[in-house]
Amino acid sequence: MTPSDEELLMLRTLAATPVPSPDALACAAWLDGRSDECASAAVETALAADPVLALALLALRSCAPEPVPARELARVRSLREPPGRDWRALLRAWTPARAALALACCASVIGVGLGDTLAQAQLRREQAALAQFAFGDDPFQEADR
Repeated sequence: MTPSDEELLMLRTLAATPVPSPDALACAAWLDGRSDECASAAVETALAADPVLALALLALRSCAPEPVPARELARVRSLREPPGRDWRALLRAWTPARAALALACCASVIGVGLGDTLAQAQLRREQAALAQFAFGDDPFQEADR
């Protein structure tokens, strides 16, 4: 089937008149088949006027997209969602920090209690030594028994 003279003349007329090239989103919508009639007509007019654009879009149409692995899709969705939406993920992220904080609090309570006990024992020894030096006897001897 060969084009008629009228079709060739119409194509040459369209090619002679300057046609604005469509934007990338209009071309992508046309490739996906999601553009409305007006946008499709504008893209098709631009394709008829510009053979380089037509070849580029036809090459893009023949490319098959590679499927995205589910793991990468989940990662992208997690980056897109704010952290407050999934409280379990937030809980998993904060669990090591909470454990470290609890350990630090327990260690400080134990350390303060142990330090206080050791300080009281040291004070009793110093009081006993001072009492023995001053009075010659140990006033805490009865309390220890």
